[in-house]
Amino acid sequence: MERLNFLDRMLIISPARRGLVEWACMVVVGIAGLFFSWSKIPWMPYINIFGGLLFCLGFLLHVSCEKTHTQAHESSEHIHTIVTTGVYGKIRHPIYLSLIMMHIGLGLMFGLVALIILSLVFSCIWVLTALTEEKFLLQKFPNIYRQYMQEVRWRIIPNVL
Repeated sequence: MERLNFLDRMLIISPARRGLVEWACMVVVGIAGLFFSWSKIPWMPYINIFGGLLFCLGFLLHVSCEKTHTQAHESSEHIHTIVTTGVYGKIRHPIYLSLIMMHIGLGLMFGLVALIILSLVFSCIWVLTALTEEKFLLQKFPNIYRQYMQEVRWRIIPNVL
C-alpha cells in the first residue's frame, strides 16, 4: 500500500473532522501565544476588531451555505446533484471561503504572527481541497459540472480565484 504524504492525508480527511483539528490547533496556538507573549501584529486593537468582523462574516456565510447545500457533509458517493442556487450561483466553493474567512479572522482577533501564518497554511489547504474536489466532480458529473464552471467562473474569491 502506498504511503500518503501529509498534504494528501489532509485532503482525504472528512472536512468536518479536519475542521475540528484545525480549530483545535488554532485555539491552542492562540492561547500559547498569549501565554508566552509571542510576536504580535501591529495596529492593535483595530486589527483585532477587523478580525472579529471577518470571523463573524465568515460564520454567517458558512451558516447560509449550509442551509443552501444540505448535502455538504455527505460522503462523496451520496452526492447526487450540484447546488447552483444562493451563493453557489456566484462562487463554486463558498463554504471553503467561509472557513478561510473564519481562520484569518481568528488569527487577526488574537493578533499573533504565528496564528496568522497557521491560518494562511490552513487556507492554502482549503484551496487545494477545492481543486481536488473539482477534479472529482468533473469525473462524477462531467457535463453538468463543466457547464457550472463556465457559468460560475470564480472558484473561491470573486474576481481573484
